[in-house]
Amino acid sequence: MNKIMRNLFTVLAAVVLLSACNKYGTIKPVQKDLFGNATIRNVSVVATGSTKSPSIAGKVKSAVEKEAKNELKGNKQVDLKITLDKWQGSEHAIGGSFAGKLLGSKTLLHGVIDTRDIKSDKLLGRYEIYSKHEEGGLLSAQKTVSFVDTDNFVIEQFAVSTVRFLE
Repeated sequence: MNKIMRNLFTVLAAVVLLSACNKYGTIKPVQKDLFGNATIRNVSVVATGSTKSPSIAGKVKSAVEKEAKNELKGNKQVDLKITLDKWQGSEHAIGGSFAGKLLGSKTLLHGVIDTRDIKSDKLLGRYEIYSKHEEGGLLSAQKTVSFVDTDNFVIEQFAVSTVRFLE
């Protein structure tokens, strides 16, 4: 990543992070030396009760591990602890994905990622990822229908954003 892009990314990340507060407290900026130098040793995912899905933690873990393996080639190993606090997917929609195709759907995933030192377990940074996909259905006024697997799409975008934050 060239210097201009890195500086632009750092400024944008700082603006987002400085304005973000949630139930976990103030978001902690990721240490600068991790950008472009990180690799993931371990990913743990905890789904809070509000996610209401027995399988979402495993799906997110697999997606983040796959994305990290493909994209992060640094020499500083870190652990990621992901706490999912919002999941709305087709598995809980009335009528399932068929109803979503007719009426439209909204799939979203939100979580907080803790980046931790592998030796000391010290918190090196904390950031939020919010991934969302909305589309109209065949019977809705909004005529945007893509027929994608929205659950997998949102999970993959969450994983890409999680890893890209460390690139």
